[in-house]
Amino acid sequence: PERILSTVAGHYNLTEEQLTGRSRTRAVSVPRQLCMYLIREETKASFPQIGQILGGRDHTTILHGCDKISNLIEADEQLRRDWLAIKGVLSGNAAAM
Repeated sequence: PERILSTVAGHYNLTEEQLTGRSRTRAVSVPRQLCMYLIREETKASFPQIGQILGGRDHTTILHGCDKISNLIEADEQLRRDWLAIKGVLSGNAAAM
């Protein structure tokens, strides 16, 4: 989960503190939700565990974020490209960038 957090932060030019912080701006909230989704997808961590990693958020917040990203990946081409690029970096496939 820590590697996913740092990779997402780096991809969006954010700090890990911004991703785990309280900001609700779209520039931070969408990458944070993508981070939630990737942690869930790649590690099978529970919603409460992901909430703790991302600044002590409630499990229902994590559930909402994962559902939102799951839907957005289908509808938002840029988000889909970001998701695929980050997954490529996490798998060690730099060509995905």
